[in-house]
Amino acid sequence: MKRVAEIPVSKLLSEPLTVQPSDLLTKVIGLMKKENVYEVLAGLNGKFGILTTRSILSRSFTPGMKVKSLLEHVPVLTLEDPVGKAAGIMSQYRVRSLPVVSKGKLEGVITTKSIIRRMAEVGVPKLKAKHIMTRDVISIGWGESLAKARKLMVSKRIDHLPVLRRRRPAGIFLSTHIVFSLYPTEAETVGEWVGEAERKLKAPVGEFADENFLACRLDEPAQNVMRRMLEHETTYMLVEFLDEIHGIITCRNLVALLPEPVEIEVPLYITGLPEDPFEAEAARIKFTRAVNLLVKSFPNIMEARSTVKTSGPKGEGRQRYEVDVRIITPKRSYTYRDSGWDLAQIYDNITARLKRIPEEKKRRRSGKHSLEAEGKVFQFRWGEG
Repeated sequence: MKRVAEIPVSKLLSEPLTVQPSDLLTKVIGLMKKENVYEVLAGLNGKFGILTTRSILSRSFTPGMKVKSLLEHVPVLTLEDPVGKAAGIMSQYRVRSLPVVSKGKLEGVITTKSIIRRMAEVGVPKLKAKHIMTRDVISIGWGESLAKARKLMVSKRIDHLPVLRRRRPAGIFLSTHIVFSLYPTEAETVGEWVGEAERKLKAPVGEFADENFLACRLDEPAQNVMRRMLEHETTYMLVEFLDEIHGIITCRNLVALLPEPVEIEVPLYITGLPEDPFEAEAARIKFTRAVNLLVKSFPNIMEARSTVKTSGPKGEGRQRYEVDVRIITPKRSYTYRDSGWDLAQIYDNITARLKRIPEEKKRRRSGKHSLEAEGKVFQFRWGEG
């Protein structure tokens, strides 16, 4: 994976699909449907924003709505930036493409698809689907409403919902399914659309789901997973065992395998990692990425430590993990804790918490509630999703 992570993004550029911030949303949805794309790029005051189908779902539609109000601003890359940096930003912002510029000019975009294609060419020896999948998959019943599917996608920030019938996988429902079937693509159809949209939101998800979903075994080689996703032009792979869903692999899972370049050297220590080398390496990468993120807010970090504890008999079923992360600065130390069955997900949870630290620092400076006592412990209990 390191070989791919160190490649400059200039080697993997694609042509961008761009729109104007002033474009009507109906027009852009029509373009996205025609090109069958999940997101488009727009330039705004020297910066760039991305419009995704999930961001469209997150807002109430009104006639005359412009793209500008729905754009999610993203960092830009230079031609020399490594692919590992792009992968880290994509994972953090939950996007599938990033703009690449040179001297202020847009040169193209790097996409998860182009990264995964290169990863498949290089190979990921010994990695299996079970090592990279997301467990605790959020799903929906065949007869449940389109409105519920939309609510789940927005609240859980996901784009893929396995559809179950009698507790067995029967299809896959994507955020693009809702947007392309529910939203008007021409301004003049808006009036007729209102009543039709209300009817569709009450309709069962099964009517819109794709029954020809892609699935694999727990022990399917990761390289096969990548090749099949590329061959079928999908952004997901369900992982099954005995006709039950045990996990899901998305583009985000795959690009997250790439190590991000370390920008600032901080002594890192991690103990208690599981014996499985792939699970251990995934945890190590995520911990390093979390510390790199924190360094941007606390550049004076002296040391970062993480301890992993397991419960349950070894070799007999799944192990439950409890993770402690201790960040030491010259004046204070901070401890973060989380627990669960998925070690990689635990580190994702802690990373998500770290992203909110800058806002907490601003609130403390404004005289609101202080959380800066020496050795303060923050404990998290996260739900599924």
